[in-house]
Amino acid sequence: LRPNRQPEFTQLDLEASFIDEEFIYEIVEELLSKMFLIGGINLPRPFLRMSYDQAMEEYGTDRPDLRFGLAFKEVTDIVRHTNYTIFKQIIAKGGCVKGFCIKGKAAALSKNVLQNEYALKIVPSFGAKGMTWMKVVGGELQSNIVQFFSPSEQDGLKNRFKLEDGDVLLMIADTSRPLVNEVLGKLRLHLAERLGLIPQGEYVPVWITQFPLFELKEGKISSQHHPFTQPHREDFDPANMEELLALKSRAYDIVVNGEELGGGSLRIYKVETQKKVFEALGLGQEEVEAKFGFFLKALDYGAPPHGGLALGIDRVIAMILGASSIREVIAFPKNRSAFCPLTRAPAEVDEEQLEELGLLGAMKQGAITSAVSGKKEAEESGKHRATKVSLDDVRHVAGLARLSIAKDELRPYSNDMNSILEYVEALGDLDTENVPPTSHVLEIKNVWRDDDTRSWPDSQHILAEAPEKKDEFFKVPKILEG
Repeated sequence: LRPNRQPEFTQLDLEASFIDEEFIYEIVEELLSKMFLIGGINLPRPFLRMSYDQAMEEYGTDRPDLRFGLAFKEVTDIVRHTNYTIFKQIIAKGGCVKGFCIKGKAAALSKNVLQNEYALKIVPSFGAKGMTWMKVVGGELQSNIVQFFSPSEQDGLKNRFKLEDGDVLLMIADTSRPLVNEVLGKLRLHLAERLGLIPQGEYVPVWITQFPLFELKEGKISSQHHPFTQPHREDFDPANMEELLALKSRAYDIVVNGEELGGGSLRIYKVETQKKVFEALGLGQEEVEAKFGFFLKALDYGAPPHGGLALGIDRVIAMILGASSIREVIAFPKNRSAFCPLTRAPAEVDEEQLEELGLLGAMKQGAITSAVSGKKEAEESGKHRATKVSLDDVRHVAGLARLSIAKDELRPYSNDMNSILEYVEALGDLDTENVPPTSHVLEIKNVWRDDDTRSWPDSQHILAEAPEKKDEFFKVPKILEG
C-alpha cells in the first residue's frame, strides 16, 4: 500500500465510439477544471502536453511534477573527449552523461553535503555508482575534479546549463541511459523537497502521450499497458523486435503535480491488428483461441473505433482537499493486509454460501480433476514433474499467509521456487524405501555445547527469588492485552 493506492478504489470510467484523443482531452480537461474549482482551485487551461520520451529524458518519470524546473540536459557530446577518467570510460562503452542545474543554491549545498552526503550515500542508494558536481563561484567552475575538464569543456557546460554565480551542477554518468534518467529523477525530487523548491498551492496538469506500445522484459516482448491499446500505425512486422520496440501507442495519462489522476487509450478495433499484436507477444494460435477467441470473434463481427479514460476519484478528491493519503477520503479504507477493520472483510465463506452460488461443486471438481491428471501424468512419465510456480501462485500463497508482496519481489520468489523444483526434478527417482520419516533433514544437535543435565536437590533455595506463586504456578507480569 502507498498513500495513493488501496486494494479498493472508485473510478469514473469514460468510453466512447468514433472519437480521437482530442475528444478525450477536451472533455476531461473541462471535467477536472470544474471539479477542482469546487475546491477553490483554478487549473490552467489548456493543459500542457508532453510525450513519454520527453518526460523520461527530461524528468526521469512518466508522471513529472512540473511545478518546478530542474529538467535534465545531456552533455555527452561536450565531454566526449574529456580527461576525466570516469566519464571517458563510460562514454567509450556507449554510455551517457546527463545532469541538471540548481539555481543559486551553492551556499545551501556545501562541498561536504555534495560529496559526503549525496555523492557517497544518497545517489548510490538510488542505484547509481556516484555523482559528479560543480559549483559556479566568481564565474568559474569549482569542484575536486574540475581540473580534468578543458576550458572549452567547462565553457560548454556553462552554456548548456546557462550557469551563473551561485549555481550548482549535478551530473550522473552510466552505461545505462534508463538508469541515468531514473536516478536523476529521484535526485531531482529529493533536492526539490530539501531545498523548498516546490511551490505550495500551485497545480500544473499535463497530458503524457505517445507511450511505447511494447517493452522488453526478460528478453521477451511485453505490452507496456495492455495488448488492446491501438498502435500509432498498423503496418508493423510482428516478428521484428527492433520495430516493435519503436512502436508508439495511442495511450495517454493525465498527471497533476507528479500524480497520475487517470489514464486511457484508443482501443484496437480491427481483428487483423489485434492478431498481429498477439503474435508479437509470442502467443500461439491455440493459446489465443483459448483466452481471446470470443473477443476476436466479436471484433470480426464489427466494432467501431473507440477509446476512453478512467479517473481515479479517490486521488482526485484527495488532491483537491490536500489530503496526504487517499485513506482520508475513503469511507472504509483497508490496512496493509487488504483487511477492513470495520467490516472484517474479507471473511471466510462457508460451504452453504458457496453451494448457493453454485461454486462448491465446481471447486471440488476442479481439485479432483487436477489431482487425477497429475497422478496420471506422474504414472505415465515414471516420476513427478516439477510444477512451475507462476507469479499468480506467489500472490496466492502470500495472500494465504496475509503477507504483502511488492511487485518487484514476485519474480525473484517465483524463480527461487522454480529453481528448487527443477533441482528436485533433476535428481530423478530417489530410493526412499529404507529412509525413516523425519521432520528434519539433519539430525537435531546442539552446536554450541553438550547438554549438561544435573539434579538440583536444593530447588527451594534456587527458586527463593522467584515471582509470586499461585496454585503451584509462578505469576508473571501480563505483557499481552486481550
